[in-house]
Amino acid sequence: MMVSRDGGEIYATLPAASAGSAAGTEIHNNWFHDTQSLIAGAADNYPLPGVYLDEDTNGVDIDQNLFWNNQFGNILVNYSDDGITAANNNTVANNTIPDVGSSANIITDLNTPCGTTQIVNNLVLVAVLQEGTMCPASNNGSTAPGATQMNSSVLVGCNFIGCYSEGPPSISGTSVAASIAVQPYNMTVSAGQSVTFSVTGAGSGTLSYQWQRNGSNITGATSTSYTISATSAADGGSVFTVTVSNSLGSITSDSATLTVD
Repeated sequence: MMVSRDGGEIYATLPAASAGSAAGTEIHNNWFHDTQSLIAGAADNYPLPGVYLDEDTNGVDIDQNLFWNNQFGNILVNYSDDGITAANNNTVANNTIPDVGSSANIITDLNTPCGTTQIVNNLVLVAVLQEGTMCPASNNGSTAPGATQMNSSVLVGCNFIGCYSEGPPSISGTSVAASIAVQPYNMTVSAGQSVTFSVTGAGSGTLSYQWQRNGSNITGATSTSYTISATSAADGGSVFTVTVSNSLGSITSDSATLTVD
């Protein structure tokens, strides 16, 4: 989804012809994070959530998950455009969303009856957004229980050699620690060309940035990007990282290596 639109990390739809039900389906005990499009354009407001229940999907329980840094909504329960009027019957309960981004919401956009649909006990720092049909929603806030099963003993994300997934940022009251939504990438250029490394940070309050080259801070490199205006062979093999900080702590990015041909 980093080069596409209108989808999610888990995307579900039931076509009109089936008019069926996904009753008994449970999406649980997952991390959904960092779905951020790498392309910009007029379609930037298309959904890119963690879980996306689209047209006529019904009977799904979304529970005990963590969501953060997804570009357009973290959970989206969408409407029917197929003329089906069956009840929605989806549940969003006991999820934790350590996210204060502009689109960090749980979102419903329904034009069918709620049925058993409800949004309850989610630990969220941004208000639930409901459009169209208003379904029961209660105890969604910074003091809600959230994903009570997702403690340190629960292993999620990739856990095999060569694969690593940074855990969720911490929450303090109604604020969330700094995190990185889009990491800097390895770059290859020809000698004499310019090169820019960039990062997308997230978290509460004002974020600060400090770029490092081969482990040492680069003087004055304190923005979301760092540019070398004219590279040379001597720059080849240099490793760049950036530390993103706020009042609750800091996190250092993955390494990005510069290759100069």
